[in-house]
Amino acid sequence: MRLWDYRLLKVLPDKMIVSQWRECMAIKRQWEKGTLKHRLVSYVQNYSKDYFIAYIVRLSVELDNRNIKYKHKYFEEFYKFCDGKYYKEPYPEHNDRYLKQCYYNLQEKYDRGIITKEEWQKIEDLIRKEVWMMSIFNKTIELCPYCKEPLVWTFIYPGAEWYCLNCKNSYPMFCDSISIEKDDEDFKYYEIKQRIYKNIFKAIEKDFIPKRCYKNKCEKCEKREEYHYQHLTNLEKLKDKVARQTLKRIKFNKK
Repeated sequence: MRLWDYRLLKVLPDKMIVSQWRECMAIKRQWEKGTLKHRLVSYVQNYSKDYFIAYIVRLSVELDNRNIKYKHKYFEEFYKFCDGKYYKEPYPEHNDRYLKQCYYNLQEKYDRGIITKEEWQKIEDLIRKEVWMMSIFNKTIELCPYCKEPLVWTFIYPGAEWYCLNCKNSYPMFCDSISIEKDDEDFKYYEIKQRIYKNIFKAIEKDFIPKRCYKNKCEKCEKREEYHYQHLTNLEKLKDKVARQTLKRIKFNKK
């Protein structure tokens, strides 16, 4: 039993969305009886019920968007249980750290065949966007844990969204990178270096074909039978090969 991070609701598979609705009903019943002791969800009792109904509203909206039928009388019971008002803010526990925990939990379900490739692709796309937004809004610069150079956000390698132009190492989105905060005295220095690295990578990025992505307006990709990299044209193969060779040849002289 768990409340998935609210940001994941719009990409959870249908069966998991339905299960989440049922779990919310179970949480409500146990909360009413004073028997809610499950450690993964008992934190809801530490906050006003307004937070709980806010989560329910988000969940019901997603059910409606997918045309998944549910008994609206239960929503009315939720609303009555929470005194007919709610906050728009999510639970404080639903932070970036919890998003990572949910991500790894879902990744295990994908590895065990519980989540399909198409469903996992939607989850990964959202997580990548959220991680990218974290670095933008939190004003942090991620450094390579090996050579301490700024990392570039990219999707050219499977399961490795961060790439180091200097040492050629690639890392997953949640890695042991070194975060430079905006208040750090070296932030400006690394910000300039990162901008240079981004511009260099941008010059050759257009010719890369990620190995685990689908391409818009591609008949085979639309069927979700295989990734685009598995059926490249000869021209796409050539461009991708040249781009990857160019990337490997880039070197920086460190003083």
